[in-house]
Amino acid sequence: MLFRNVLYKRVFCSIVSKYRKQDLRENILLRPDSYIGSTNDVTCYQFLFNDKINKMIRSEVSYVPAFVKIFDEILVNAADNKQRDPNMTFIDISVSNYEEIRIRNNGKCIPIHVHPTMDLYIPTLLMGHLLTSSNYDDNEKRIVGGRNGYGAKLCNIYSKQFSITCFDSKNNKKFSQTWYDNMSKCDVPTIEEVQHSNGEDYTEVSFIPDLSRFNMKSINNEVINILRKRAFDIAGTCDGIKVSFNGDLINVSNFEEYVNLYLLEMKETLKVFKTKRWEIYISQSLQGFQQVSFVNNIATLNGGNHVNYITNQIITHIKDLLKKKIDVTRLKNFHIQSNLNVFIKCNIENPTFNSQTKEQLTSKVSEFGSKCVIPKFFISDFLENSTILESIENSTKRQSVRTTKKAKRLFNPKLVDAFYAGSGNSRECSLFLTEGDSAKALVIAGLSVIGKDYYGVFPLKGKIVNVRDLSFNDLMENDVFRNIVEIVNLNENFDYSQDHNRNSLRYGKVILFCDQDFDGMHIKGLIINLFHKFWPELVESGFIQTFKTPLFKVTRNKEVFNFYSKFDFDEWLNKRENKENLSKCTIKYYKGLGTSTEEEAKEYFKEFDKNLITFTCNSEKDHLSIKNAFSKISTSDRKEMIQNHISTSTSGSNFLPISTFTNSDLADFFKYDIKRSIPNVIDGLKPSQRKVLYTMFNKKFKNGKIKVNQLAAITADFSLYHHGEDFLTSTIVKMAQNFVGAGNINLLEPDGQFGTRACGGNDSAAGRYIHTYLNPLTRLLFPKEDDKLLNYTKEENQITEPFYYVPIIPTILVNGGKGVGTGWNTFVCPYNPIDIINNIRLMLDEKEPVKMVPYFRNFEGTVTETKTNGLFEIKGISRVFVNDLENTLKIVITELPIGLWTDTFKEKIIQPFHEKKILKSFRESSSNNKIYFEITLSNEKKVPCKLAKSLKKLVNTRSMVLLDGRDNLKHYKDTNEIFKEFFDIRKNLYEKRLLNEINILSRQLLIYKNQRDYINSILSNKMSLMNKSKEIMIENLKLKGFCSNPLKENSNDYEYLTNISLYQFTDKEISKLEQKIAEESKKISSYEMLTWKDLWKNDLDNFEASYKP
Repeated sequence: MLFRNVLYKRVFCSIVSKYRKQDLRENILLRPDSYIGSTNDVTCYQFLFNDKINKMIRSEVSYVPAFVKIFDEILVNAADNKQRDPNMTFIDISVSNYEEIRIRNNGKCIPIHVHPTMDLYIPTLLMGHLLTSSNYDDNEKRIVGGRNGYGAKLCNIYSKQFSITCFDSKNNKKFSQTWYDNMSKCDVPTIEEVQHSNGEDYTEVSFIPDLSRFNMKSINNEVINILRKRAFDIAGTCDGIKVSFNGDLINVSNFEEYVNLYLLEMKETLKVFKTKRWEIYISQSLQGFQQVSFVNNIATLNGGNHVNYITNQIITHIKDLLKKKIDVTRLKNFHIQSNLNVFIKCNIENPTFNSQTKEQLTSKVSEFGSKCVIPKFFISDFLENSTILESIENSTKRQSVRTTKKAKRLFNPKLVDAFYAGSGNSRECSLFLTEGDSAKALVIAGLSVIGKDYYGVFPLKGKIVNVRDLSFNDLMENDVFRNIVEIVNLNENFDYSQDHNRNSLRYGKVILFCDQDFDGMHIKGLIINLFHKFWPELVESGFIQTFKTPLFKVTRNKEVFNFYSKFDFDEWLNKRENKENLSKCTIKYYKGLGTSTEEEAKEYFKEFDKNLITFTCNSEKDHLSIKNAFSKISTSDRKEMIQNHISTSTSGSNFLPISTFTNSDLADFFKYDIKRSIPNVIDGLKPSQRKVLYTMFNKKFKNGKIKVNQLAAITADFSLYHHGEDFLTSTIVKMAQNFVGAGNINLLEPDGQFGTRACGGNDSAAGRYIHTYLNPLTRLLFPKEDDKLLNYTKEENQITEPFYYVPIIPTILVNGGKGVGTGWNTFVCPYNPIDIINNIRLMLDEKEPVKMVPYFRNFEGTVTETKTNGLFEIKGISRVFVNDLENTLKIVITELPIGLWTDTFKEKIIQPFHEKKILKSFRESSSNNKIYFEITLSNEKKVPCKLAKSLKKLVNTRSMVLLDGRDNLKHYKDTNEIFKEFFDIRKNLYEKRLLNEINILSRQLLIYKNQRDYINSILSNKMSLMNKSKEIMIENLKLKGFCSNPLKENSNDYEYLTNISLYQFTDKEISKLEQKIAEESKKISSYEMLTWKDLWKNDLDNFEASYKP
């Protein structure tokens, strides 16, 4: 009975946990995707307003869609009020990093009455009770954005605090109520009688979003810009309403002004067609089809049936008009559509959308409630005033080239075509796509083994682009893409799972022949991505293959071991038996395919089938992995893949799933890309900079100087740098630049023209003309005494640079740093070295470091913190003189913000004034480091504002993503976190250094004592030098208790004694050694009294004494 009760309870509990009733509010919180969209951060491209050029620019943004949606619900509600009250005139929006958002509009307010059946005030119902709305009656045709009873309640549910205030001027009543904790509780509403009010109706909603539910810590500037863009949308779609955002009035009053923000060239032809409920603008696009559309003030980012309705009419008319000029039988709709920008503002009755996020309209055309029939003459006029016809004709010409019957022979000077390519045997042919000409030569050498009839070779030269988010027509302008399409005879409209289409290809397979290093893996990934984007069915069929070649070759006693990845080589190298026999091995590293000889190429191709690997794509996992690897909207997935990645071997099979390749070989590249692009928090260096410093510390040059291009070559050889020397040359030049904005301490000194502030350093002379040498301060920052205590990397069985140096202060904060790696980018401001030293001293005294302000050497402007935490404003210097008689402004500029280079200022700021004929006179007396402009302009309204904006720049100190001491990516929220991590590592090194210094001094002391005792033994005849070989002398020394050289570990070196000359066997020499023993003993005593803190403070003092800003 007891067992039955226990069993019943378990089953009951299981049922309860599995089947549970939730209220709707709980369901909305648990299932946000169904109501407000994704709460995960996404990265994509959107139009944002650019203040510098007053245009909408397509920009890469990262944001949480659900967060933007709850803001939009309130904003669209405010805009909808215009339909209810045509006298409404403004919407005021306020958004701050401090989380609160406020939206206020005038016009008729929500009725402040108790609902007759629900016994609640109407504002309470509409804002705090789900499935309540004024728009439920489907028999009533409404053209507003909200309809289904969720709207503002969704915002309330996803807020920590949500308030509404309504003022009814007719009845002099003011209603206010506040909800808390995701709409779980609320205050009793308050209704005030406002006596003698002359004000107007208004409604104000304010809320503090529950950022934790969106995985957000704050409302960053990027998100604020997205919300600001929505304010522009409302200003453009709500005629007669003034919209302000954070106190700034948006200078858009109608849809035409709004559309003009998207046209970068004023010459672009813009045609408009209007009806009562529709406003259509079309222009020519040079970047593929783009649509910007709104339904009842809602931004339909993904278009929908309203966009199709208008676009199809335009395409039909254009086709009809083209019939007389070209053959339109092969003209596809996308050829026309890809040349169009379409802007649509419309009012749809009771609209329906694909989801609550309302990004795509699903209402049928018959349900729109109005028609918009575009006349043919409207399109005809548009065509006459644009070059769209020429563009469409070119597109069809390219299409005709691509859809012609496969050519038996192609002429391409770089192509070595297979004999049977383009014939009835073309499916048996394979095309080698090689990484450059040297790899092509290697394949041709190898083909002498297997024959050339069925194999073509083509070198990939130029930029291999990530095609994932680009259109086919745009890509046809890229040489690499176009050549692949033409050589293989690919057609973007063909489904190659069908035999008749597959047979039209000139090659049946593509073989990727790339370097086996990380960059080679990236090239493979890009080509797989190319085929997967446009022809996934080819990838699924095993169309893409790769030919592997060794990355390392180890020869031992005539036995050869080939390794095809660094992972395989390291795994072999770490085995004990291999380590012990390493001295008997010859190791060859294949930096690129060009390292292989012709004979080696023939060896590879003798084992052709063994070295050929086919990429397989048989699962959704495979498809998703390649999409996530290259899609701009999959940044978070890519980050997760990189962070969870553990290197594995992929060279053991002839079939390689794309998901395995992506999560291993490609992820290896992504990690490597991060490590070479993102600085380390300890020394502030990237690997290339560290290799240069390592070379400068360990090589001696005549007169201490060396040509930059020679230093690049020596560094590449000495530190085993595996990339182009041109990049190293650029790295060296940047390390020696000292103009304003280049850094606070240049680690190398420039001798020659290393670039100026005029061009941001891009005007440096070629590396063969300029010299460099080590800045004396550099060795004070990186003490020589530390070198032997650092952990060093090992490549090709050779010691190279340290994993990281450990300077006496965090140099990442001295010069700042920036970089873009796969999935991450970083920006660290530079700070005053003296401020950094003072903070280290505070920490040595066990105090907290103080907050610092960014500092730029010799910058004369101002750097001030804004109200937004972590955001600083860098401001240049200018004076304005007004001449009322001539109605002009004379502006004298003596400093520009950091990053706005002199030539850029003239090109981007002054040149437009000249083109608009506002510029009256211009004088420049700037030097390489000093700024001086005198500008006279017409005294027009917006001119001072534009110029003032150009002299300000905001920098964010909250984007510090760096590699930590364990080589892992870490986000540092402020400089204090950097100080603390650096401090612990530097402290440990000082402790080691102190012990090491005492140890070295003690060993030196032992040398002096042994030399003294040895001379004494000879002089006192306890030992004899006469007629004895060196070997016998060493044996005698051992018998007398003398040790081998104390400064050499595990050696049998007695030369410190046996090399003493006969002239030194004197009492005088003994006296000298006694003096050295006393001095060394004194040094040891002094060191034994020191602490690690004393060493650090001494280094800081020495550096500060030499440092001159």
